[in-house]
Amino acid sequence: KIVIRKTREACHAKLYIFKLGPKNIVRQNLFITGSSNLTKAGLTTQNEFNIELSDSGFEEVEEYFDELWKDSIKITEDSEVKKRLLAFLKEETHFRKTTPLEAYAYVLKTYLDAFEGRPTSAGLEKLLKEKSYAKYSYQLDAVGLGCSIIEKHRGLILADVVGLGKTIIACAIAYELKKRRGIVICPPAIAGDAKQTWGWTKYLEDFELTNWKVFSLGDLGTAADVIQGKDEYEIVIVDEAHRFRNSNSLGYEKLKNICRGRIAILLTATPFNNKPQDILSLLSLFITPKKSSIDLQDGTLLSDFANSKNIFGTFSPLLSKDEKDYEKLRNIKEIKKLYKENFDSIKIEKKKVQECLSKETKKIRRIIEPITIRRNRLDLKNNPRYSKEMEELGSVEDPQEWFFELSPEQVVFYDKTISRFLNEAEAEEAAKQGANVPEVRRFKGAIYKPEEYEGNTAKTGSSEHGFSLMSQQNLSDFIRRLVVKRFESSFGAFEKSIRSFKKITEQVEKFLEKSGTYVLDRKLVERIYELDEEEIENEINDWIESLDEHDEKKKLRKNKVYKVNNFKRKKDFFEA
Repeated sequence: KIVIRKTREACHAKLYIFKLGPKNIVRQNLFITGSSNLTKAGLTTQNEFNIELSDSGFEEVEEYFDELWKDSIKITEDSEVKKRLLAFLKEETHFRKTTPLEAYAYVLKTYLDAFEGRPTSAGLEKLLKEKSYAKYSYQLDAVGLGCSIIEKHRGLILADVVGLGKTIIACAIAYELKKRRGIVICPPAIAGDAKQTWGWTKYLEDFELTNWKVFSLGDLGTAADVIQGKDEYEIVIVDEAHRFRNSNSLGYEKLKNICRGRIAILLTATPFNNKPQDILSLLSLFITPKKSSIDLQDGTLLSDFANSKNIFGTFSPLLSKDEKDYEKLRNIKEIKKLYKENFDSIKIEKKKVQECLSKETKKIRRIIEPITIRRNRLDLKNNPRYSKEMEELGSVEDPQEWFFELSPEQVVFYDKTISRFLNEAEAEEAAKQGANVPEVRRFKGAIYKPEEYEGNTAKTGSSEHGFSLMSQQNLSDFIRRLVVKRFESSFGAFEKSIRSFKKITEQVEKFLEKSGTYVLDRKLVERIYELDEEEIENEINDWIESLDEHDEKKKLRKNKVYKVNNFKRKKDFFEA
């Protein structure tokens, strides 16, 4: 039972006293003193400090507590105080005149105000006409709403689906933010040319965004140098911002420094791609999570995302279509524990897991609603204000299959190459069907699964060993599938990836020769369920670069370290 009283003097510090155990045995008494409230925010995100003591000082603290208690003011257990409090609220505050209907109307108005954009200028409409851009109401409304969001939150996620003109809307918003200079960060293929005849350079010219600069995604260092210490660069537009959803990458850190203190307009058709952390990474480019303008209470943004991250990270692997993997995963201690907490059951059902993830997804969408513009064609088509404009844009047809025939030599090369990237089960099935599956030169992926070659019998059978073994095998499979996808894309893309992974292997070999140890990025292995193939390749490149760091102690502390000379299958590891 918890009884609330307060002291007559103002005091922020807290003192909690616990008498533990039944009275007929020796009890361990302890007390906690510090600054935090026993609330979710107080214990998780507000960085408040507490000390627990049980070995000395308890008698003095209890005496001090009793003195305060004698002089305290009753609150929850005093019916008279409770009555006076309610009377005060009803009769002496503004609530006395507020009916339930009025309260509802006020909340509704506040909600709708968050989605009301300011009117666009006549100058913008004139410019669109002069530059031969169609004047679409859905775009102009997005511009007005975007400006309103930026005024409140210093940033915006523009997430309309492909084909609705995110680039035009972003440029129009920049035009409406009069006399502000900025930069655009985008993929090199759409950056444009110096003559401003296509791409982003042309859009900036058309919308009279003079003195703006365009930088490619791979040129963040130059962008940072150009704008460093120059306050006149007030806006950063990031096209395909979802490429920066991994907050642990070097590229993200550079972009965050570029956006710091500036207005950020983030363009992406897929803001929430794999996991809640994708969204938090984008938000953090223009919002301080602990003091977020979209929080109802300071600190709730981080705790909400931390909870969602835990649920997605733990439950997502259970949706694997591979029943063999599913049976392994459902017996992992962390998964069983979280499932029991959420469903009060130990029998794991995929349907319930899917419902839980869907619920978390909706929660994240509600959180980001105030700073996001997101429409699809169906939304606009069903809106009477925009339906005619959608007819002008045309409709999206179903995709059509096109078939390209390989030459006889290409067919042989294709079959031979694909067979080298089969896993064991696929290889056995292919062999049964008469395919020639070369064993000696098949892809092993050894550097991604050292646990398999270590052969530490002391760990064999432990849940940690099993999880590491399975995670590393999955990482190896990701790499294998990535190379196959590159191969099926084009022989040129395949060659580029092969050269990249060849370089990675050579760098690992040099590191092994120099150190006698093997360091596998622990975070990379733990995050494989959350990353897609493109992110995995970027992560691997970052990991390889980290092998050349000079701070060996820091590196070894962060990652899992293997003593290669102690491997049971050392010879196999080096051969693979």
